[in-house]
Amino acid sequence: MKKYLILTTILYTLMMPEIFGQCPTNNTILTSQEQVDDFTLNYPGCTELLGDLLIEDNFTTPINNLNGLTAITTIAGELRVDDNDDLNSLEGLGNLSSVASIIVNGNESLTTLAGLENITSVAGDVHFTQSNLVTLTGLENLSYVGGSLYIGSNDLTSLAGLESLTIVENNMNLSGGNFTSLTGLENLNVIGESLDIYSPNIQTLEGLENLNTIGSALILHSNDNLREHEENNLPV
Repeated sequence: MKKYLILTTILYTLMMPEIFGQCPTNNTILTSQEQVDDFTLNYPGCTELLGDLLIEDNFTTPINNLNGLTAITTIAGELRVDDNDDLNSLEGLGNLSSVASIIVNGNESLTTLAGLENITSVAGDVHFTQSNLVTLTGLENLSYVGGSLYIGSNDLTSLAGLESLTIVENNMNLSGGNFTSLTGLENLNVIGESLDIYSPNIQTLEGLENLNTIGSALILHSNDNLREHEENNLPV
């Protein structure tokens, strides 16, 4: 009987990480609110994901919040939040402080990036596109982007929220939006490759006063208001 108990205990101990959910060893894909809510139940104690985290609802059980992901502090791969029409907040990611890259795309109800405040640097790309962002609140502490920074097809009225950004190692692309200046980029010093701006409403390049290095080019597309501003001898 004693041998049986010892063997049972050993087997139970060996199986605990699998039963009680050590962190996934591969990419994590969440496609429903139930999967988000059950993450800590399936992986109790999991704080560091070894692969990518993809959050993309299946349109049958829409994802409307990420509160079940509050334990995650590190994503070794990419954070991708795609096409979640009912998602209006990233605040469930409030403890995330380390991630290789961030792609947030096609989230119609997302108006702010609150929840990303603990991220200070990203080794790879950072893309915020095809959402209805009206503010970049949540990026206040982001100072370094090791890849490209792409912000496009949103409803931004300003770039406030990027005040800590100092270095973008590759390209920086700003397109669409309703911002009229580049205020918010005052601390940006280095862009390793090109700065590409496509914004019909921009009137001034104010905000780039401290930018001292652009690796290849400053490219302006269809910025008619900026051209008129210059022709009227207004400060650019």
